[in-house]
Amino acid sequence: MKTKAVAFEGYTGNKTWKVTHPKHKKSVTVKAPDETCAIYAAANEFGEKWTAVNYYAFASASKM
Repeated sequence: MKTKAVAFEGYTGNKTWKVTHPKHKKSVTVKAPDETCAIYAAANEFGEKWTAVNYYAFASASKM
């Protein structure tokens, strides 16, 4: 599984999340202040609308 690193808009902290979604083969490593922000940032990387039910309901973020 390929992993790519991104950051939430303007976040400079050290909290790191691994975001996965069953529709996508790769996971995304995200620097973000919380789980919701990580899922949002990953949606942009996945090319998804983060508020879409079929994205948000199945996306998961786990703290690294």
